[in-house]
Amino acid sequence: MTMGATTPQPAAEAAPPARPLFAWLALWRAAARQWPALALGLAVGSALLLLWPQALGGATAFVVLQSDSMAPRFRRGDLVVVRRQSRYAVGDAVVYRAQALAQPVFHRIVGYDAQGRFVLRGDANDYRDPEHPAPEDIVGRYWFALPRVGGWLWEQRPLLLAGSVGLAWWLWAAPAPGRASRRRRRRGA
Repeated sequence: MTMGATTPQPAAEAAPPARPLFAWLALWRAAARQWPALALGLAVGSALLLLWPQALGGATAFVVLQSDSMAPRFRRGDLVVVRRQSRYAVGDAVVYRAQALAQPVFHRIVGYDAQGRFVLRGDANDYRDPEHPAPEDIVGRYWFALPRVGGWLWEQRPLLLAGSVGLAWWLWAAPAPGRASRRRRRRGA
């Protein structure tokens, strides 16, 4: 062996990066910062799932009352929310599609006729409904109501429609945040 020459040494294994003593605490703090967003997402997702309308495949329907036939508890202008059920019973307040009125009716089931159809009556009425809907004509059973909200929405519908169209146009036409429009990029600005 010549002087000054060294024998090659085996390469040392790289040590794993040192983890802080309380790494779990740092992880917990990072997760805790995300809780508000997670809670909000969970709340919005649950609300969408529960309130998804029947027109889009859900089980919920919304009806604005047009009369006081269910007074004193329900009044004209209340927004009534109903959910589709597999079975309905005497005493259930339900919405059904009235063929003669060509609109939904919110009344209470008071019995059955000989064909197994429902007999209904408004709580404030002293007569039964002339129509006896079949189970498939029932839209849903009462879930909850928002007093006077339906009347306000009904009055504001032109404004709400215009706002919805404006918002949709703005979302479609506005460039994505942080991105220049194509016209500005072509000019070099």
